[in-house]
Amino acid sequence: MIVAPLDFKLYEDKDPFHPCGESYQKILDCLRPEVVREWGPGQNTRMALAAGAEVFSTESEPQRLFAHHPKLVQCYVAAGNDAYPDPWVAAHLFFVNGERRADCIEAVRTGAPELHVLVLCDAQRRRYWPALSCYECVLADGHGAAVATADRHVFGWLQDVLLKDRLAKKYASWAEVPVN
Repeated sequence: MIVAPLDFKLYEDKDPFHPCGESYQKILDCLRPEVVREWGPGQNTRMALAAGAEVFSTESEPQRLFAHHPKLVQCYVAAGNDAYPDPWVAAHLFFVNGERRADCIEAVRTGAPELHVLVLCDAQRRRYWPALSCYECVLADGHGAAVATADRHVFGWLQDVLLKDRLAKKYASWAEVPVN
């Protein structure tokens, strides 16, 4: 495992729009996390750094690592490595947008502090639903993002924030969530 602020050229997404962008920005604005743990650096990394968070990021493709930033710790771990989904930092906000999403969700659920929020990109894909369903409270935005937490108080607050701006929709069951 390599943990270092490597001096790579800043990776630029081909499409700067992030499918979870609007919801994730609202969550960052409201939670104001000091530390974010993420899998899959990209636009979400830039958003968390711009919000003032220290970001701990795992990437399975070294060409996607970012240039040095004082609040960014990057870790290159091959997706097949057992260490890939390890949360390894005491964060309260987790963003999953990399390889092995279901494994990362499970690692966060079992290894993160009890009070945490998880944001999953590509939540419309059914293969992630069993991992998400282990959380008591999940809110899907209908555009690919899901927000999960075990804390009902935090969940109620997030619902108020995201539903107020119509960034999310209440679904009665997973069967109602749009899939692709």
